[in-house]
This record gives sequence, structure tokens and C-alpha cells, in this order.
Amino acid sequence: MREPANPNAAFAAIARGDVEHGFKLYERCLRGDYLPDAPAGLHAGMLDEAGRFEEAERLRALAVKYSGDLATRAGSFLGAKPEDAAREYEALFERGLINSRMIHKYLQALANSGQMERHARVMAPGQLFELVSLDRSLARDVDRMLLEMEDRAEEQEAVQSVRNMRMLSGLSKAEHPAAQALIAEITTHTRDYLRRWQSSDHPFAHLVSDEMQIKAWGLISRGEGYNIPHIHGEGWATGVFYPRKIEGRGGELVIGPPKNVGGSKDDWGYREVRPKAGLLVLMPSFYTHWTVPLEKTGIRTSVAFDVVREA
Repeated sequence: MREPANPNAAFAAIARGDVEHGFKLYERCLRGDYLPDAPAGLHAGMLDEAGRFEEAERLRALAVKYSGDLATRAGSFLGAKPEDAAREYEALFERGLINSRMIHKYLQALANSGQMERHARVMAPGQLFELVSLDRSLARDVDRMLLEMEDRAEEQEAVQSVRNMRMLSGLSKAEHPAAQALIAEITTHTRDYLRRWQSSDHPFAHLVSDEMQIKAWGLISRGEGYNIPHIHGEGWATGVFYPRKIEGRGGELVIGPPKNVGGSKDDWGYREVRPKAGLLVLMPSFYTHWTVPLEKTGIRTSVAFDVVREA
């Protein structure tokens, strides 16, 4: 039986000297259901206090890679005023300790403390939200591939952000010619997107990583399938490719505010994107987004992807 993992047990293993085992457990926590509650920043600080500096930095690097939150007050049960939370994240970012989840929480702290000018510079939808039209013949090939492979897809009733859709994982490594052609196109456009970001005046431009690999998966909905509001915790950029247009109402991709935060819809880069054949959407992974359920029975196909650090 596989050993259950929780962050406190993982930390205890590291602290008592069972370092490799402890880090394996901690990685499982960060990549699984314990992610929201993993106090990686607090544990790293405790390792520092014990003089275990190498393990502390290793834990911070692991948390950055797998979307952990390194804030010790803003990101934990200890709590913090929004302005104090924002300063805590800024101190982490100055050390190069940054990922999509921490940026997302930083933006919430800025909005809830009324620091909308800083918020706007980070969101920057005019810079960071892009729509690209790819070849229609590629779109037809990808749509045909997804439907041919539908019987291999896993039904996802309620997994992470997915509701009532079928998922085809591992498209980045699929041998199907349509998958390989699409990943090549996505890679080219994403690399250009990241280079534009790096050369911009965005506050985090100097921190955007050159290392990248594409993690892609297909989604097929026949009816009411949709995504609830979420971000993508790993990597800097995320996106979606639409092989076909949507018939009837519903099915839009929406970018907007998370729940219970300050600021207007426009402050959070509000957009509604109607799927059409060949459309590629690129955006930062920290943008909150969701999809609108279809209002009648139909087919909605898409390929979603994350741009993550190379393994």
C-alpha cells in the first residue's frame, strides 16, 4: 500500500534526517490534494532555524516548481492584512521565489488593499492576453483526432476544475501526426509569447523563465461540460486551442475575477472568448478563467496546455 502523504509528515521525515523520503512525500503533497494546505514557507523557515539551510532552499525550490505558496503569514492560517500580505509576497519575489499561485494571491492582496495601480501593472491584459489564428486544416485534423480517441478518454465528473467532460491526457507526447503538428505550433507561438513578455516593461519580465515544455491535454464535452473558475498553478503561461466553433449559446471561455475580491471585472482583465476553429488563446497562468456550460446538447472540443519548467 502506498504511504499516505501530508505536509507535516513529509516535513517530519526531512527534519529527522530521512531527507530523500521526506522530499518525495512533500512533492506528492504539492502535486496532490494537500497543495492548498501545504505550509512550505513555514517549514522552510523552521529548517533555516535548525541550521538546515540546504534542505530549506531545496524545499523552497520544490514549492516554486509545483505551485506551493511560500508566504508564512499571507498564505497560511496565520493570516495577514492585505497590505501586509502584499509586502510579504513582494519580498519573496525579490528573492526570485515566485510562481503562478503566489502571483495570483499577490493580486488578490493588492485588490483587497486598494492598490489598483500595482494590480493593473501585473495583470496587464493588453500585454499578456493574446489570440492567435492557426491553420483551419490543422484544426480539422485535431478535431478528428480527438473524436477518434474519445473512447480512450477518462470521464471527469468533478476533477480539479473540470465538470462533466472527458479528458485525454498526455497529448504532448502522443504519436498521432495531428497532435505532433499542434504541439509544434503551440511551442513556436508560446516561445515567442514568452520572449515578448521577457522584453516588456512588465514587473515580472526579468523573472520569466527561458526553460519550457508543453503539457497538453484534450477535453471533449457533449452537453453541459464546463470548467469552474481556476488558475493554473505551474509555469508562467497557459492556453487553449479550439479545433471547432461552437453551435448555439454557451461554451465561451471567460477571464475574470476570482470570488470575494476587490476591484472590478475590468481590473481582472475581463474577456469572453467564443470558440472558433483554429483559435489559440495565450495568457498568464495566474489569470482566473472558466467556461460557460453549453445551453443545448452539442460537442465542444479543445486542447488545453500549460507551459512549465523543463523536468
